[in-house]
Amino acid sequence: MQAFRAVLLLLGSVLTAAQTPTFGSQYTGDGTYYGDQSGSGHCSFQFSNSFTLAWTTGVYTGVAVNEPQYGTSAPCGMCIAFWGTGPGSGANPISTAVQYAIATDECPECLTGSLDLAQDGDGRWTIDWYPVQCDVGDSYFEYSFQGSNAEYVKMAITNTRVPAAAVSIEVDGVYQAMTKTVDNYWLADSSSYTFPTSVQVTSVLGDTVTDVVNVASPSEPSATPTPTAESVSPIPTPTAQSASPTTTPTSESVSPITTSTPESPPPASSTPPIPPSAEVIPSPAAVPAGTQQASTVVANVSSPAVHATAPTVAVTSQVNEEASVPGTVSSPSVNSSSSAVTATSTPDGETGLVSTPANCTLSVAALQQCGGRGGVCANQGANSSQCKDAEWDNACCTSGYYCKRSQQWSWTCQRTEANTTQTVGGVVADYHQCGGLGNCAESLCADAEWAGYSCYSGFACLRWDAYYWQCRDIPFAQAA
Repeated sequence: MQAFRAVLLLLGSVLTAAQTPTFGSQYTGDGTYYGDQSGSGHCSFQFSNSFTLAWTTGVYTGVAVNEPQYGTSAPCGMCIAFWGTGPGSGANPISTAVQYAIATDECPECLTGSLDLAQDGDGRWTIDWYPVQCDVGDSYFEYSFQGSNAEYVKMAITNTRVPAAAVSIEVDGVYQAMTKTVDNYWLADSSSYTFPTSVQVTSVLGDTVTDVVNVASPSEPSATPTPTAESVSPIPTPTAQSASPTTTPTSESVSPITTSTPESPPPASSTPPIPPSAEVIPSPAAVPAGTQQASTVVANVSSPAVHATAPTVAVTSQVNEEASVPGTVSSPSVNSSSSAVTATSTPDGETGLVSTPANCTLSVAALQQCGGRGGVCANQGANSSQCKDAEWDNACCTSGYYCKRSQQWSWTCQRTEANTTQTVGGVVADYHQCGGLGNCAESLCADAEWAGYSCYSGFACLRWDAYYWQCRDIPFAQAA
């Protein structure tokens, strides 16, 4: 009987692994709703380690993945392109336009191929979907820890371009494999661990990098530069056919992302995740992480298939008596340039950029989409034919911004300043860290906006928690 049970367990694990969503595959199932959720789901994503990071750029909603494909949390953090195919019942049909989601939770009752949207809505609708790379750009990815000490390390990696498939930790010069937990952590408990230590992270696309983790501390951002090359698997087009739809009741699980109404497309100010490509781009060699300045936080790693957000080390601390509660906003400083873009095209490495066209009829606000084949281009009605890997013919960015290519599906209005990255003191890039106890020199950290730092015009330093303050647009900061 014991041997029979072992065979069943082994067979179950093989079946579960086989159903894990893979790049290059497309799936069909039921799309349902389980409420506009903001709590932590089974993937253990929270504000400090997930929600403020670049991987949610262009993401319309969080989704709970069906139990057979969730397995032991393999799809957590996977970005997904999904769309309704028409059939279904209920009050809120899922749009047939492509939208983007991130896997944040598990739906225990859902059948294979089905997704439960973290949205207020009603009904069960047939959907198609496939994995895509999250649009992390040139940002970083982060480590966070839970209950870790010298004998026990439980570590999560967030803001990844694609999920991590394997993680190893160095012990006495030898890398030991860590075990993936069902709540999306990597566990090591068979040795004594000293920090700083090295880890090797391998993505589901096969990229591996080695990095140094300084401290097994709580969730805190870090700032090790990462490679920017991408590893892309062939992915079918949205019209490809897949398995027959399944039926599932609505899950009652909890997902962490708060979003808008289900009928709406992704917001125009968002850049969608990296969409399908028919070309396989070779993975670069592993890149050791750089040495970080004295800090109490964890070093950040990034593989070409795994990246993250924000920034550097503060110089001085600044006390803000109003910074004791989430949502505290500092007084912004005006630092942005208002110079107009010239009418000539300017190369920008592999991404490229072009200037504002002279015949613009579509005024585009800062950080919103001004070109590309995806996102809001389909909403231009008669002008939808100009959806292309270029700036739209009729688009013009607001003064002080130019239309820059992120990838073929998204061009956005970016600042004209040459240096929009965070430095030690000075202006902080939009949506990057501007204060907090994380990612800072030990003697200079403060639960406040960092002294010597300021956000660009139109942005204010918003407190998420004691460890992380972020430059956010003022309307969002005031609403928070």
